Amino acid sequence: MGKANNYRDCYRSRAAASSIDRLCCYIISNSRCRNEIAKSYQPFDAQKWIKADTEGATDIEREFRILAIEDFLAHQNFKGQTKAQVIAILGQPTQTDKFQNYNYDMIYWLGPERSCIRIDSEWLVFTLKDGQVESYRVIPD
Repeated sequence: MGKANNYRDCYRSRAAASSIDRLCCYIISNSRCRNEIAKSYQPFDAQKWIKADTEGATDIEREFRILAIEDFLAHQNFKGQTKAQVIAILGQPTQTDKFQNYNYDMIYWLGPERSCIRIDSEWLVFTLKDGQVESYRVIPD
């Protein structure tokens, strides 16, 4: 199979594109896409994080949260902190009823999922117990 830059190029390069050929093309192009996403990761910056959720934020500024989440998770530990301490770093949680059937106490929208086919969003969710962070994690919607 020749060098292909994306799924479409890969697919077109196959004379008789069987289901397995198409699957291989998808896997190859998706791994290339993930590599491109990984190259664009950003270090966490609280000011940029908060700006990403403001009304006048540009698309590039809104993208910051999803690009900085890996660095954030590697260097921040909110377990045992109060809601006020989290808000002091991350700003106000995102107002949404998206997860109203779950027991999340604070929710932050990160951005479109980190994949080539960006259908869903990713969210940082916190659960509190006795006024302190018990757990936090990233989830898709």
